[in-house]
Amino acid sequence: MTCRQHGVDSCERCNVTKTPTHHCQALVAVCQECGQQHPVIADACQSRCRESNTPVADGLLEKQPVRVLRDTGCSTVVVRRSLVPEGNLTGQEERCVLIDGTVRRTPVAQVFIDTPYFTGTTTAVCMKNPLYDVIIGNIPGATDPTPSHPASAVQTRSQVKATKGQSPLITPLINLRSEDVTRLQEEDSTLQRAMTAAKDKSDPQFQVHKGVLYRVKINKQGQTTKQLALPAGLRQRVMTLAHAGVMSGHQGVHRTLERVIKSFWWPGMSNDVNLFCHSCDICRRTVSKGRIPKVPLRKMPIIDTPVKRVAVDLAGEIFPASSRGYRYILTVVDYATRYPEPVPLKNISTITVAEALVSIFPELAYPKRFFLIKAPSSPATS
Repeated sequence: MTCRQHGVDSCERCNVTKTPTHHCQALVAVCQECGQQHPVIADACQSRCRESNTPVADGLLEKQPVRVLRDTGCSTVVVRRSLVPEGNLTGQEERCVLIDGTVRRTPVAQVFIDTPYFTGTTTAVCMKNPLYDVIIGNIPGATDPTPSHPASAVQTRSQVKATKGQSPLITPLINLRSEDVTRLQEEDSTLQRAMTAAKDKSDPQFQVHKGVLYRVKINKQGQTTKQLALPAGLRQRVMTLAHAGVMSGHQGVHRTLERVIKSFWWPGMSNDVNLFCHSCDICRRTVSKGRIPKVPLRKMPIIDTPVKRVAVDLAGEIFPASSRGYRYILTVVDYATRYPEPVPLKNISTITVAEALVSIFPELAYPKRFFLIKAPSSPATS
């Protein structure tokens, strides 16, 4: 910055220094009187890595959950004053220059933040009502926001064709050792009877092999199947694999149960599988439409007399109001002739709407039936 009084750069007598250049366009204001730098708080990033989506994430401020904005147009850290404990305040104040040029004096605090963009103790300015709970600017150690795909309001036909039919695969992860299964079986109260029967050898269908409880099933053909006694914590994932997995195809209750029975057993298994299949959101939304009965057609009365039946509609509140202060429109339409009659209103109180209706009908006639099509919440429509 050039000193206006002496016409030189980095004037020692006036303490005017050059403004540091930030490639990310984070701003730092320099006072021309004292040369002190003041942070500039922007509300959006203008850097080269700026994408259309705002980089907002969840984080912690002194172990409190907060919403965090990574603002690369800001040169400091801003926190909400109500979230900062009194003991964290340093007693100092900082002049902050807002993006509109407003200068504010704000208290300074030492806070610990844990966010995807910065983790550690840092000096932050406390503002009463910032845009987000925590705003992280370009401070040492702060990471750039993860680039995201730009949002598009309209998809081209090639984009629709490329994404058509694609959906995320449901593959629940079950990565357990035999020791983990044994521990879960011993902690599960629903398997205690089977565990006791296997240890006492009172029921031959329950066996313990290498510390793991199994159920031995013999079918009508005399074939023996060893089923793992599944703990309660793993049943939901197994039913998801059997019903909604990559190779399952959302089959019915019977086939889903057959897939589960081949390898697993637990008390009340049939009922659990039945409830799981009937509560599947994808199956309920894609149920065959032929199972839903159609609503029978009925005869509609023919309105042949004008003003015998009218429809009344209240539209509003309209912003901005008209030059005369009208914010609502009362519309009356005749069912027979489709003749409309709009009336502007300043409010929709009961008296105002009644007076408007009375002013309309003497010109036409008084109808026998009213139909209120749509209206905002008001005393006139209650």
